[in-house]
Order: sequence, then C-alpha cells, then structure tokens
Amino acid sequence: MKCTSAAFLLAALLTGFASHSSGARTTWDYLVPLEKETGSGAAYEKLWRKKLLVTNGELARFVGLPGNVGEETSVSVYRRANKSDGSEYWITATQASSRLWNLVEAEGTKPPNANAVGVHRCDAPLPESAALAVHRAWIAMLSQLRPEPKSEQSIAVDSSTEIFAAVDSNGRLIEGQFSREPGENSKALLHVALSLMEYCGTPSFQRADKAREIEKAAAELLRRIEGKS
Repeated sequence: MKCTSAAFLLAALLTGFASHSSGARTTWDYLVPLEKETGSGAAYEKLWRKKLLVTNGELARFVGLPGNVGEETSVSVYRRANKSDGSEYWITATQASSRLWNLVEAEGTKPPNANAVGVHRCDAPLPESAALAVHRAWIAMLSQLRPEPKSEQSIAVDSSTEIFAAVDSNGRLIEGQFSREPGENSKALLHVALSLMEYCGTPSFQRADKAREIEKAAAELLRRIEGKS
C-alpha cells in the first residue's frame, strides 16, 4: 500500500503539541485521565474521533489536538491479520485537511458538518519487534495513569492536548493525556508518537532504519519507566 505525501506528517511535528510551560516548578511524569467534555467540547471530541480514528489502534494510539495553530492529527499501531504480503503490523496516520475545531465553532449549537473537512491518510507496515516495543511502552505509561494533585496550580502556554491509548492484555482500552506539566517520560512518549508519524511518510527503503530508531527509543523509555516504578 502506498503512502500519501509525508508533508502532512512532517507538518504535525511543527505544530508544537508538546509546548507546555517550561517555567513550572512541578512536573507530573505520568498521564492523567481524559477530561470530561461537555457542550462544544463534547461535540468536538465526537467529531475528531469520527474523522481521525479510522483503525482500532489496539497496540498504540496518539491523538494531537493543537492549540492555536495546526490541524488535528492521529497515529495508530495495530495488528492486521491475513495480509497478502505477510505484513501483520501496521501504522495508520491521519490528519484533518483543516481545523476540525473551526467547524464546531462555526456551527454553534448545531452538530458540525463532518463532511466539510477531509482527512489525509497514510498507511505503512511496521516490523513486529518495533510494534510490540511501542505497545509495551504505551501500556507502561498508561498503567501509571492517575489524576493530578488538585492543590497544585500551573499555567500552560497553549491549549494543546496530547492523548494516548492502548488495549491491555485483558482487552481493556486505557486512555490518558498529558498532565498540565509533563515530565521527561511523557515527552519521550510523545517523541516516539511523532517518530511513528514520520515513519509512515518515510520512503520504504529507509523504513528499516527508522523502525530500529523507534524500537530503541520505546525500549529505552520502558526501561526508565520500570526503573522508576
């Protein structure tokens, strides 16, 4: 399967999903539960889930919701059985052709017209060892999911949201997002997610090297997480 242009994937790397406040006194190096959305926020969540989540993403999923600039983006890693070319593990990356949030704002109290925005999609096979390394790192981070301390206060410089999800060995979907002040493990997790998006748009003859980089980064993150447990 051929990928579309890598340009939309590389653009996601430049939107600054991780640009939270650098001057905070406290970091919470774990993911936190998804915020409960209401009103326009709930309509927005329903819209981006419908448009971007086109595969099950049971091994690993990342969704980047931008702050002031950029489009909504996702990447999923999953197992795809019975492929004619023998490739069972795949990556799918998607990005809205224009900001989905703008549809919600424009429609106001009416349901947004999902057909008004297209989605760029890229699919690529991923080596099994890399896919499983990514899954282990995702599960390790998501297993530490807990709320932020309510007594702490911090101010983020933008309103971007970084969401991670995976299915554990019990078949349970776990979803979490960055805390207000993400620590080093959280940022390393984001780095792997963005590397997966970049991999999807990488020419096929260069993917083996990129896959090894991703596997190494995921394994190093897992070692750090287990060392802190």
